[in-house]
Amino acid sequence: MVNADQLAQVTESLSQAKEVLIVLSADPSLDQLAAATSLNLGLVSLGKSAKLICQKLSPSDERIYGLDQVSTEIGHQNLLVAFDYLEEQVDKISYHISEDNKKFYLTIKPKKGIAPLDSKKVEFSYSGAEADVIVTLGVTSLESLDELYFGYEELYKNSKVINIGFLPAEFGLFKLDLSGTSSFSEWTASVFKSLGISYQINLANNLLLGLESATYGLSSPVATADTFQLVAEFLRSGAIRRWKNEALLPTEKVNDVNSLPKKNGKKPNNKETTVTIAKV
Repeated sequence: MVNADQLAQVTESLSQAKEVLIVLSADPSLDQLAAATSLNLGLVSLGKSAKLICQKLSPSDERIYGLDQVSTEIGHQNLLVAFDYLEEQVDKISYHISEDNKKFYLTIKPKKGIAPLDSKKVEFSYSGAEADVIVTLGVTSLESLDELYFGYEELYKNSKVINIGFLPAEFGLFKLDLSGTSSFSEWTASVFKSLGISYQINLANNLLLGLESATYGLSSPVATADTFQLVAEFLRSGAIRRWKNEALLPTEKVNDVNSLPKKNGKKPNNKETTVTIAKV
């Protein structure tokens, strides 16, 4: 069973956050991946800026909805323009914004008699990240994240870090030990209830898949009465048991995550998307 006090602290932090970063360890389990993608989509449905990061992702599992939103890079917020620079070659760097076409112009003026910068040698990339809250799932240490941590130490230091796992860890403002809980997916379902996020069919499918994977098809003794109650809720929401069978059926249309109820009063987006559902 999820600790009620810890759950209250976590949901309060998530409800107040505007930007949330969800971080997975390399090669996460099916349960961790299902929980993380669901949490990411659920937070987006509340109007939050959420981003899901995984250091290394195995081949895609078509049973999980939202995998297309997983990134392997933490810094993707700021556009970075780089070029070879020699002080004696550059006279002035300036910028202006055109009122006519609303474009931003960066001007690199060479010194007199020096050839202008070769546009083919200009490199464009992205860097930087911000987050009010960072949620780590199954991460044993920040150092184990490698490039998702080194170079971003200040980001972790200045954010509220919520560390979730079955093994004790030394980092994080909140350290949640899931011992006594069946799975990461069951914990995520508890967060959904606290935040008022509905079990839209795609999310219910994800969480049911993760929960069944972690409990070996509900045969593990870690599956409690609360676990089975959750399974019933997922099934009533339209989820289909797909843990054992990976064969895919012709597609069915289900509501996109954007159609989840918004808490800011905006009308839901009725756009539909096509996902594949596996036969039981």
